[in-house]
Amino acid sequence: LLAGVASWAQLLSAGLGPTLVRSLAAHHATGDARARDETASTVFAAYLGAGAVCMTAALALAPHLGRVFHLAPRDLGDARVLLLALAAAVSVQFPGSVYGAVLMARERYDLVQAVGLALLALRTAATVTVVLRWPSAALVGAVTAGSMGLEQLAYFVLARRLEPDLRVSLRLARRARLRSIGGFSAQVLVITLSERLIHATDEAVIASALGPAPVTDYALALRMVDYPRDALERGADVALPRATAAFERGDLESLRALWSAGSRALLALAVPAAWMLALWGEAVLTRWLGGPHGARGKVVAALLAAALVASVAGRVTARPILQACGDLRAAVRVTALEGAANLSLSLVLVRVVGIEGVALGTLVPAVVAGFFAMPRLVGARLGVTWTRWLREVLAPALLASPPTVAALYAMRAAGLDCTLPTIALAGALTLIVHATACWWLLASPGERAAMRAWVARRRAP
Repeated sequence: LLAGVASWAQLLSAGLGPTLVRSLAAHHATGDARARDETASTVFAAYLGAGAVCMTAALALAPHLGRVFHLAPRDLGDARVLLLALAAAVSVQFPGSVYGAVLMARERYDLVQAVGLALLALRTAATVTVVLRWPSAALVGAVTAGSMGLEQLAYFVLARRLEPDLRVSLRLARRARLRSIGGFSAQVLVITLSERLIHATDEAVIASALGPAPVTDYALALRMVDYPRDALERGADVALPRATAAFERGDLESLRALWSAGSRALLALAVPAAWMLALWGEAVLTRWLGGPHGARGKVVAALLAAALVASVAGRVTARPILQACGDLRAAVRVTALEGAANLSLSLVLVRVVGIEGVALGTLVPAVVAGFFAMPRLVGARLGVTWTRWLREVLAPALLASPPTVAALYAMRAAGLDCTLPTIALAGALTLIVHATACWWLLASPGERAAMRAWVARRRAP
């Protein structure tokens, strides 16, 4: 519960995270070290303020936790310690993330992922040890908070090694810099809020109309879709520094190629995941939870799987390109309208159809925004017609589907849907089948050559 409350503190970043990555990538492309230091220092100062607000709010909330969340008296001590530990960690995470942005702007996602995987292993081992030896929510929270602090320390060390001349100091913070990036960061914040409206209100809508019991069936199906969507959103963010560098050079052709190739790559992952969820969603929910959850959630899983493909085709692939171009006003309007339409349709359809109506209320706006509005918006910026996007991006991803669907039916006939391990194996095989189909049926000779060259560079000492 408190971890969920703490996650909302990220809104205090006010959209500065992606803005900082974009700005640092632009400064790196132009070789302007002074602008880099001033921008990083300005965001560092702003993040110190956000951290102070977060810590102050936690200190104010701590005495009243029992009344706000109806906690039992025996849990209050651990809850207060946990709240303050998480608040302290988030307060450190804000300014520390400036150094993570330095790594991302230089496209050193290998270092970011290495830190993340190492800390995941360390945090998991520490959590298991604490739970087995000294079971306490407060100690688990301390482990989480400690790993967050170590993450920022690792980013600091790696960023200083990568850019030893980097200077981050409050004396270099400039109000003019904050004003220059404030408009763009505000647009990022509105998009973030709109996406939260799209993804984080369905359970509340269901509970208000049907009571809390049906929320479980919907939320579990939604969670299966959340994992691939979150992973694909992170994958799309990798394109931001390179797109920014291309925009700063005025290289429109590289932006077009990045959007086209990146969109095809992400859809090549989203489409098989969607087919897996649509055709095997009931089996996954049944083996995972038992009982009637699979039957009740299968339609929801299928509708949300289709919405996943639409959101990846639209918002997920368009965001880094539009962020690189430095103007999100049109994207803000589209995303805000999608969020408003999602909420409105869900409020109406939940009373007519039930939880399936909420999923349908998510799907319809996602299709309009993902398959029509966003591709037209990016295409207008890059000089790419919607029919060309349809021919070069969406159609290839869908044309590779028949082998994937056939493989899923064959694996189900072979009984691979009987246990969770075999279902996981089937998911991996589905990705391999779809990737192979994309490689042989859809990839151009140039794309195959580029992939072979990339693999050769990775293998080189």
